Amino acid sequence: MRLLLSLLASALIAYGIGALILLRANPEVDFWHELESKRDKELAALRNDHPDQPLILFAGGSSCAFSIDPELIATATGLPAINLGGPAHAGVDYLIPRVMNAAKSGDIVILALEPHFLTADSQVPPTSLGLALQMKRDSRMEHLTHLHRLRPGATFLATWLAKCASGRLGYRYDASHHRAGGRLAHDAILDPNTRSPQAPDGQLGDAGRNLLRQLAHQAKERNIRLLYSLPWQYVEPPLADLHREANRCLLAQISEILPCVEDDSLGVSTRTEDFSDTTNHLSPPGSERRSISLAKELSRHLNHSTIR
Repeated sequence: MRLLLSLLASALIAYGIGALILLRANPEVDFWHELESKRDKELAALRNDHPDQPLILFAGGSSCAFSIDPELIATATGLPAINLGGPAHAGVDYLIPRVMNAAKSGDIVILALEPHFLTADSQVPPTSLGLALQMKRDSRMEHLTHLHRLRPGATFLATWLAKCASGRLGYRYDASHHRAGGRLAHDAILDPNTRSPQAPDGQLGDAGRNLLRQLAHQAKERNIRLLYSLPWQYVEPPLADLHREANRCLLAQISEILPCVEDDSLGVSTRTEDFSDTTNHLSPPGSERRSISLAKELSRHLNHSTIR
């Protein structure tokens, strides 16, 4: 019995230390939490400054955060906009409710969600990062059902310990990457020798289909206009047509549930200068190109014609 109690106590202590590391000593959580706090203030200011206008809110992973310039969107559409894209590995259980809860009747939500969330066949459970970020925002009892996931994985812990030992505990992004309207920007330019990611699955998965249907139903009940926009990704020129065809098939299936706001790129760019530190994060020039292209199509959807 004493051995059993010792093992139980050790497990609880280890869990507690792991949870504290994620919540209190995790620079990634600190970065995104600080950004979310700034976005909350910007969103409140938009509501206050435009009390009679709907807002455009962008939801998705970091490919959304680094790609959509809400100021360009606002100029094009005449409607105030904000970018609420977050870290993709926080999971849809964090990324989407955060935006849907912020939306009000009459608002337009653009779901710029990475395709891998939609091609999955099974629902991905809440991630430790998503749960940590949610708990930093509030401490509602509903999160207790997922507390067993609030623990660092072996890779995270090894990296964290190595950084602590070297005195370089930090995250690759900081406040200098924040931009107005919730956008992120990085001045790096993608290495021209970067290889393309694997061609996407062009089939909507069961979990993805269910997610879109649930969101469409929620949006309809709350009088929120919900649309989907495919993020841009770097692809080597010889593989561009393959990627575009897969994306075309995926968009055709998504459009049966949600209207899609797209452009001729079909989510593909072969220009390394359009991307910064990853094949999914747009550079400032790439963000401008993507935002203007999206704004043109979005203006058409919203019956605006301010871009020519």
